[in-house]
Amino acid sequence: MDNIQILIVDYGSQYTLVIGRTLRELGVRSIILPPKKVDKWLDSNTPKAVILSGSNWSVYDKGAPELPKLLDTTGKKYFILGICYGMQLLAYKLGGLVAKPHEHREYGPAEAILDTIHPLFKDVLKKTEVWASHGDTVTKLPKGFTSIATSGGIAAMSDKSNRVLGIQFHPEVINTKKGKKILQNFLTLSLCKKDWDPINLIHQIQKEVLDVVTPAKKQNIILGVSGGVDSTTLASILAPVLGKRLICIAIDTGGLRANELEELKANTASALGKNLKKNLAVIPASKEFIKNISQTIDGEEKRAKFRAVYQKIFEEQIVKYNAGFIAQGTLATDIIETGKVGESAMIKTHHNVGLSWKVEDLHPFCIL
Repeated sequence: MDNIQILIVDYGSQYTLVIGRTLRELGVRSIILPPKKVDKWLDSNTPKAVILSGSNWSVYDKGAPELPKLLDTTGKKYFILGICYGMQLLAYKLGGLVAKPHEHREYGPAEAILDTIHPLFKDVLKKTEVWASHGDTVTKLPKGFTSIATSGGIAAMSDKSNRVLGIQFHPEVINTKKGKKILQNFLTLSLCKKDWDPINLIHQIQKEVLDVVTPAKKQNIILGVSGGVDSTTLASILAPVLGKRLICIAIDTGGLRANELEELKANTASALGKNLKKNLAVIPASKEFIKNISQTIDGEEKRAKFRAVYQKIFEEQIVKYNAGFIAQGTLATDIIETGKVGESAMIKTHHNVGLSWKVEDLHPFCIL
């Protein structure tokens, strides 16, 4: 991706991908990178702004992620916005004080008093409901910084130039009233221009997939389909550019509802088009799935056993169809819940996320 205006440093918050999605809704593209990959990217790119995400870490934890070495914390090269842990880390590294909670983390709705004269809070109510999810708090600001919001303590900070900013709450979630407006104000401050339109998303996905699979023209691409919206939509996007190389695989796990298998076949055939409707294979595997998942009543154990059988079947199809790639309609929410974003914690395991494949794994919808 060229000319990215916003770099999001992912410290493992389950809201990180929501930041990227909100920026796209505001018309601006971004790139999300873990801290370890940021220096290499900054070595050859200069964004207009950098956003530091939240995290479950404390700045005092052993092994807690650090600020990238090449990050210009003076704000001279680009604007910086630290969110939650991002703000705490900025304050801590710039000479401020960060305190651990005495008892419990703050989690849930809170009221913040905003300095609405500051451009970050332009057109936002002075008293605003926000969403808090943090343990540590900033108790003393770094030299040259002022508090621009309070909520029982320092809730936001800014340097004198308004180029290095921090917010203790999460503007990216809908629970923060006017949170989207706050992010829009940050984009305005950063002089970002609109460079993303959802109309271009289909072409972007097609190009990104082609860039990966084109060098191996003789290898097929397997797409796991369930008959649902995500995988069916992905089939319709990839079919025109991959043609006969696209092989759709559906597994009859024994958990489908009455007539659902026929609906799956019809939906996938429609997505592929009349010239490719034969590029769908349905694998009957209900006995194998039921045998494995019926051995336990624990939900997480069932998911683990399910994904093991799921992977085994797809590995067999990869060999059968001489495939060099496997594509899936995985969404950002699936990846977040499985704990495969930065250092984020697992909510529940998804059957098709985080598997170790013998071929390259493609998730074209992973930012949505």
